[in-house]
Amino acid sequence: MRKTTVSAVLAALVAVSSASLADEVPSLRIAIERQPLAAALNELARQARIQILRRDEDVSLEGLMSPNVAGELSVEEALQRVLSQTDLTYERVNERTVRIVRAVAKY
Repeated sequence: MRKTTVSAVLAALVAVSSASLADEVPSLRIAIERQPLAAALNELARQARIQILRRDEDVSLEGLMSPNVAGELSVEEALQRVLSQTDLTYERVNERTVRIVRAVAKY
């Protein structure tokens, strides 16, 4: 009985480890054309099935444009590329939600 229990535990650990590695940085097919940043963030949220939050009082997107972003990318890579021509960044709220914030100046 002990041998069966140890085997079952080892099998479960291997399964969990494999799943964790596979889920670590999933990539998605992203296709976002150059457009106003607000529209690009909405499109990224739709394609990646995530929520993207921001407060108008804290972060204005007026006049900002997103570059073309396309390819097999992680959500993080896609966000970085969409925001690359701005002074904005993001922070994770939870697994499926990010918040757009002003990048902190580095001295």
